[in-house]
Amino acid sequence: MNNFLFNYFATKIKKNILGQKITHVGASLNTIVLNTDNGLSIFFKLDSPSALFFGNYKLERTQNTFAVSLQKKINKLKIIDIDFRGLERVLILHLLDKRLDIEHHYYLIFEITGRNGNLILCDANQKIIETYRLIESRQILPNRIYKQPNKMLDITIDDINVLKKALHKINILGIDNFTKKFVTQENIESFVEVAKKPYEKLFRYVVNTKHIVCPFLFDFGLDISNIDEKDLFSEIFMQNTQTSLNNTKIINLINKKINKSNDKIEKIQIDIQKAQDADKMKLYADTLLENIASIKLHNDLVRLKLTGSTNIIAIPINPKKTIQDNINVYYKLYKKYKNAKNILKSILNQTKQEQATLLQIKEQLLNNQIDPKDAKLLFNKKTNQKVISTDAVSYERFNILGFDVYIGKNAKGNDLILKNASKEDIWMHPKSIPGPHLILKNPKRLQQIDKNLLEQCAKKIREKLGTNDKIEVDYTFVKFVKKPKGFKKGRVIYSNFKTVMVG
Repeated sequence: MNNFLFNYFATKIKKNILGQKITHVGASLNTIVLNTDNGLSIFFKLDSPSALFFGNYKLERTQNTFAVSLQKKINKLKIIDIDFRGLERVLILHLLDKRLDIEHHYYLIFEITGRNGNLILCDANQKIIETYRLIESRQILPNRIYKQPNKMLDITIDDINVLKKALHKINILGIDNFTKKFVTQENIESFVEVAKKPYEKLFRYVVNTKHIVCPFLFDFGLDISNIDEKDLFSEIFMQNTQTSLNNTKIINLINKKINKSNDKIEKIQIDIQKAQDADKMKLYADTLLENIASIKLHNDLVRLKLTGSTNIIAIPINPKKTIQDNINVYYKLYKKYKNAKNILKSILNQTKQEQATLLQIKEQLLNNQIDPKDAKLLFNKKTNQKVISTDAVSYERFNILGFDVYIGKNAKGNDLILKNASKEDIWMHPKSIPGPHLILKNPKRLQQIDKNLLEQCAKKIREKLGTNDKIEVDYTFVKFVKKPKGFKKGRVIYSNFKTVMVG
C-alpha cells in the first residue's frame, strides 16, 4: 500500500474511532479485523498486497491463533490516541485498560515495510508482548523493545510534470531529503523510470483498470474525491481474501507437486547421464571378454589394451566376483542403459511439461484467473491427482473495460458459467447460430450497459467463433435465460433480449 492510501485511511481512522472501545478481534486468513462499539472496523491486511482499511464492512470471521490471543488481551480496551507515520507506513493505536483506579497502557502497532506487514502488541514501555509477523527480515520478537522500520522509497507516479513542480516542496512522501539532493529538473524523469521499476507493482492499486491513487502526498492540489471506497475495499480485501481462502489448499498441493517434480527431474537427469555411458559399458565387457584368460584378480582396476589399438584403458572390476561375473554385469548395464535412454528422455519431457502446467495453474490461481471451486478439475483423483492440461477447464475468464467476463469453451462450460451467474449479470450469445455463451458480471446491478462494453464482449464471441464476418449477438439479463428440464448441455431459451452487431 502506498503512502497516499495509508495516510488517507489512517486519517479516517483517527477522525472516526478515537475514544471508542474494541468489541471484537476477528480474522480472515492474514487479515486482522478490529470491531469497535460504534459499528466501524479497522482492517489490517498483512499478506501481499499489505494494506490498511477502515469502514463499516464485514469480513468472514474465521479465527486464527493470533486473533484469539489478541481478543483476550485487548477486547474492551479503549482507543485513547492514534499516531501514524505515513512515510514509514506505521499506525500506532494507544490502548487503555482501566479497572477501578488501576490503568494499564498498551500499543497495537501495524507496519508495512514491503509486500507484507506486521502487527505488534507492546506494553507501556513498547516492549513487545506478541506479534503477527510476515516480514522475516524484521527481527520483531517478544520481550524486545520495538524499533521502527526504515523509511521506504515509494515512486510509481507517471505525471513527471506534476513531480517537477513539486520537486522542491517539503512534503513529498516517498523521496527522502538525502535523495532529493541528487534529483534535478533535468534528471528527474530518468530517476523515476529507474526507481519505480521494483516498486510499481507493490504500491499501486488498479480498480476497474484505472489507476486511482498516486504514491506522493503533495501539499497542494491533491484530489481524493474520486476514490470509490467500496470498489477499493472489494479489490484489496474481499476478492483477495476470498481468493486466498479458496486457493490455499490447492496452491499448497501444487507447491508439493512442483517440489516432487524438481526431485524427479534431477534424478532422471542423473540416470540419463549414466545412460550416456551405454557404449562404454559394452566396450568394458567386450575388452574383458577378449582378455579373460590373462586377467588376474588382484585389485579393483585392470588395465587392458584395446583390440586393434595401442591405447590402454582402465576398467573397474569387483575382485570379489569372477571375471565372467564382471563381464555379465557390464553387459547387463549396457542393455539397461541402451533401452532406458529413450524412455528416460520421454519421461523427462513429460515431467517438465507437467511442471510447466503446475506453474501455469499456480499463476492463474494467484491472479484469480481460474475460479477456485473449479480448480479441482485440473487434477484427476482416479490417477493419484495426476495433473491434466488447463484445457480441461471448460471456460475462460477475462477482464474487459474493468468488468469480469466468462466465456464457455464448450457446452459444459456454457452451463457452468450460467449456473454460477447472478440474475442481474448479462448473458450473451451469437444470434441464430451455435456458439459460446458469455457472462458479463454486473455486481453493481447496472440496468444500462455501456454499448462499447457490449461490443467488446461481442468481439470476444466472434473471436471464439474464428470468423472476421459481421455477426449479431443477442444479450439479456441472466434472469431471462432458462434451461428447461431435459435440455441438452449448452441449450437454453431466453427472452427480453436486445442485439448488438460487430464486424
